[in-house]
Amino acid sequence: MTKVIKRVGIVFFVLVISCLLVVGCLFASTNIALQTETLKTQSSGEIVDSEKATDVGYTPDVILTGTTDEKAALWSGAIQKSFDGNNKEIKVLLDSDWVAHEDTYFFGVGKGFYNGSGSITVPHGATIIFDLNGHTLDKKQTTKMSYGSIFTVLNGGTLTIIDSKYDSELMFNTYEENKDKPLATQINALRALPFGKITGGACMDTGGGIYIQSNAKLTFNGGMIIDNIYAPAGGAICAAGELIVNGGLFMNNCATKTSGAAFHCTNNTSISNSIIIGNKSSTESGAIMVAYSINFEMNNVVFSNNTSKLNGGALNVFHENTKVTINDCVFYKNESEMSGAGICSSGITTITNCNFVGNVANNYGGAIFNNTNSSCTIDSCLFENNSSAESGGGIYNSDNIALMSISNSEIKGNTAKYGGGICTFADITSIKNTIITGNHATENAGGIHTSNLRISGATVIKDNSSDGKYDDLYLTQDIKVEVVGLLTSEGKDAHIQVDLNDNYNLFETFTLGYTYYGNGNQNPSKYFFTKDSKKVAVLKNEEVIFDLKEKSIYDFVYLDNGYRKTYTENDKLHGYNDSELERYVLGNIKPNTSVNEFVNNLAPLGIDKNNLQLSDSKGKTIYQNGAVDSGINSAIADNGKEMAIGTGWYIQTNGETIYLSVLGDVNGDGRISASDVSYLREIASDNALYESLSVEKKLASMVINKGEITTADAEIVRNVIDKIITINIFF
Repeated sequence: MTKVIKRVGIVFFVLVISCLLVVGCLFASTNIALQTETLKTQSSGEIVDSEKATDVGYTPDVILTGTTDEKAALWSGAIQKSFDGNNKEIKVLLDSDWVAHEDTYFFGVGKGFYNGSGSITVPHGATIIFDLNGHTLDKKQTTKMSYGSIFTVLNGGTLTIIDSKYDSELMFNTYEENKDKPLATQINALRALPFGKITGGACMDTGGGIYIQSNAKLTFNGGMIIDNIYAPAGGAICAAGELIVNGGLFMNNCATKTSGAAFHCTNNTSISNSIIIGNKSSTESGAIMVAYSINFEMNNVVFSNNTSKLNGGALNVFHENTKVTINDCVFYKNESEMSGAGICSSGITTITNCNFVGNVANNYGGAIFNNTNSSCTIDSCLFENNSSAESGGGIYNSDNIALMSISNSEIKGNTAKYGGGICTFADITSIKNTIITGNHATENAGGIHTSNLRISGATVIKDNSSDGKYDDLYLTQDIKVEVVGLLTSEGKDAHIQVDLNDNYNLFETFTLGYTYYGNGNQNPSKYFFTKDSKKVAVLKNEEVIFDLKEKSIYDFVYLDNGYRKTYTENDKLHGYNDSELERYVLGNIKPNTSVNEFVNNLAPLGIDKNNLQLSDSKGKTIYQNGAVDSGINSAIADNGKEMAIGTGWYIQTNGETIYLSVLGDVNGDGRISASDVSYLREIASDNALYESLSVEKKLASMVINKGEITTADAEIVRNVIDKIITINIFF
């Protein structure tokens, strides 16, 4: 019995060992099979893990590796995987440069490639995250083809492009270090950055780098789209679908037919934290064309050295209902052969905290051209050293219904033929708390050329220049400045030089709303001034007008329907609007005015005593070119009782003759005496005698100024002689 038990135990032990060996062989066989299956499925685009992916911080679903055709097969597998997962998001990692076949320019054929062009395609029902991983997608095209983009995102497809090697700070620092070097040097420095690149596209009908159909979506989160040589619209990206750019470099792309050398956008678009540089359009929009009525937003984008043959060296907003928001952007050295080297806008545009520097337009609007039926709101922006060949070196606001508001900004160093800083012919241009200085016009209006301007706050318009006559705020005939608020802000005051056109009515105020908006308690000379040092801003009927700083004690007088009238009370200015008068007469001269007293008070009238000849009523020279005549005792010239300026005396200066009239002095001796009383009584009773008098004697006779000479005039003169009243109360 014992032997039987031992034999059974030995048999059992052998069986156990045999089973363990079989299980071990099966495990090893299964493990080998699993490893083999992994290698097989890798070629169809399905992996679980890879050592190659450890440096990107995530686990890719597909790694594109190997030859061009091997990458194509892997890409097709990634698309199928997204299909199989019902639009599942698939992460694709580019392991090395993917270069299209040089003979066909195809990346591949079949699933995931556009038929006829070999463009990498994201079809309907696929969602892909594509990591450039510092590598290059190069289509290698030297001639254009239909749908010749590197990527095509079809309706219902979703593509997100990332670049694990992208470094935004490095990109912006490299740009800043090179931005003032030749453009070729800038491009080479940026091209050398170790980022992923999308390049080599040449398309005859869509975008050069990427084309997004209308119901597709692209999100671009880093990398470069550069050197795409041909596209009718959107050299980098043509976006009929939704586009979101969160960072990237878009450089040296071309648009050749429609517009938008970098971007052509016809759907909602957001672009942030990017550099758009050195792109060229042979038509509109050197960088971006916003073509349809969409929402378009940009934040922290640099536009540099982009060029267009037509409008919009950097950005062209083409549709009047497009809503555009631009924040913290830089427009630097862009060029347009027509208008708006920085921005040409026909939409509803809001621009905040942006810099426009060194942009050049060959027509209108060196930095911004705001088109007809558009509105543009600008806040906290800098416009410096921009230029246009015609009008609006900094900003041009077009005619008709074009609305513009500028606040808290600085406009300096810009140049144009007209309106070095701003030229506006629009319905409304509003400026608040803005400094406009140091601009230049080669013709007129170095600061602002305007047909309708509203101002408020501590706006400064001064120290601009022109090769013509008008330097700062230039107002043509009948144009007024609308004051729409207080001309002060946070302890600072407005300071505005106004240059009125030669045809401007000097007796018309040049403001509207000055007092209404709360400035009436302030002397307008605090805010407004003119380069004519003899004039000062004063209030007239609650508005502002320029008047002489120093008022003359004399005034020109004239006859009007039997009445004596003064220039001052009737908005006349000698040499400006009195050419219809048969004789120029200077009045308001007191009796017993000495020669020296008289000539020394002529300066406020613009009459230089060193350039005149004063003669008495008989033609005898009394005073000439700064001195009494040699035949007259100089002491007498200071004695109004011995020699007084009399009615009928006259001045000859600057080629004209001005006669003198002393009220009440009818006989012309410069004094009021009994003989004047007798003469006035005689004139009052003899109309023919009155009609025979010279104009200056008629004016001297009209003491009461009731439309005719009466004995009452003689009685007034009698009261003057008796020192009951003074004659000057009748001036």
